[in-house]
Amino acid sequence: MRLLRIVSEKPGLVFAFVTVIILLSAYSAMNVEMSSGTENFFSKDNRVYQQYKLYEKDFVRTTGAVFILIKGDEVVSYEAYDFMLALGEELKKIEGVESVTSPASIIREQFGFLPADEKLLKDITESYLFDLVPKRTLAMMMIQLEPMDSKKEEEVARNIEESMESIKIPAGYRVEITGTPVLGYQIKGEILKSLGVTMMASVVLMILFLFLTFSGVTRRKWTAFLPLLISVFSVTIIYGMMPLLGIPLSEHTNGALPMLVGLAIEYGVQIQNRFEEEIRKHGLDTALKFAVERTGRALLLSLLTTVVGFMSMLSVGIPAMTWFGVIASLGLIIAYTLSITFLPALLKIIEKRG
Repeated sequence: MRLLRIVSEKPGLVFAFVTVIILLSAYSAMNVEMSSGTENFFSKDNRVYQQYKLYEKDFVRTTGAVFILIKGDEVVSYEAYDFMLALGEELKKIEGVESVTSPASIIREQFGFLPADEKLLKDITESYLFDLVPKRTLAMMMIQLEPMDSKKEEEVARNIEESMESIKIPAGYRVEITGTPVLGYQIKGEILKSLGVTMMASVVLMILFLFLTFSGVTRRKWTAFLPLLISVFSVTIIYGMMPLLGIPLSEHTNGALPMLVGLAIEYGVQIQNRFEEEIRKHGLDTALKFAVERTGRALLLSLLTTVVGFMSMLSVGIPAMTWFGVIASLGLIIAYTLSITFLPALLKIIEKRG
């Protein structure tokens, strides 16, 4: 087996080569795009999806709008309305903002000024502005954005939120920001946050699992965690491949990556377990040969059946399911490849150095 000979004769070269791939993958992973919404559930050729996009383009004008909610015990007051005017003027300075509409701005446009008489403000609001002030404790401002793609909309929404943090809010009032562009980047932030939590949880659980079940098999206790290294490296490489394959990070692909930590670890455990058994009876090279050739062959059959199962998800025609199947399949293939190349090379380096 030529591959085994390379691993056995030049373990340092294999180690260096895989290390470079992992570093490049880590760099590539910085370019992973995020996606959420209907695009994840329909292919672009789907007739229903095409009709929806046409409807959205022609009729759903508020898609590019950000809404600011002002809440308090009494929002129909000169203080609250004056604050809305000041906030509106500040938000208009942000690039990409087309217009800012609030109860206060409408009154000023109609009267030329903002009346200081509280009773007059309440009468005008109740008569003409009930859409923007549905009740005395809630008022709404609408920020219409210029026509732009969703990524630019999310950037503008982020700038709006950052700008609001620097504006002093009158005592007794709360300000909240919402709207499709705002929800877009907030959802993406939650996806990244949940990915970090689930990845950390899966790694901690695998450490506990290896300590309890595998540390008694290895002659050096710390080497029991080498399969976890293979698993984490596999996830790193597949994460780095996602931008190259055009696969975004979504609610669905987010779940595939932590899952791979648990699934991919088995290949490394099986190879190393066989190696530990054989090295007690044979020399280093023979132990590696038996582990890679014999156990590796059995694992290959297991890999193929698992990959076939995941790749069947491509048949449904839903992008999110397709991405999940591709990531899971490629992740397992990478884990298997590292288990019969990188792991044996690492084991040989460790054995030589005693």
